[in-house]
Amino acid sequence: MLRDLGIDEIKEVTKFSQVFKCECRRCYASVINRSINEDSIVRLRDIAIKNGSDAALFLKYVCPQNRFLILRLNNYLDELSQEASMELSKLDSISCNKYAIVLCGNENYQVIRSLINTVINI
Repeated sequence: MLRDLGIDEIKEVTKFSQVFKCECRRCYASVINRSINEDSIVRLRDIAIKNGSDAALFLKYVCPQNRFLILRLNNYLDELSQEASMELSKLDSISCNKYAIVLCGNENYQVIRSLINTVINI
């Protein structure tokens, strides 16, 4: 079902509460097989928050730099947190020019619901 929505992989990540500086108990990274338009980042973030996430980050894996570009901010993730970047690079489905979404919150159900609603609206 998730693949039909455009979600290739979901993995719990632990280093993002430091990036977001939040007290979130759960953070999930997902690789999606849809393109994210940078002009829609604020709208997508609002959808993620409305549906239960406390924090959201939208990234693109850029080659040949092999780095995660934070969309809309135009900074690389490793500039904020080397540990978080390393954790994302271990995603099985990540490859050149693929997109990733990291959502954090306190309850698994809320974060997964938030992910599904966000991806549906891409």
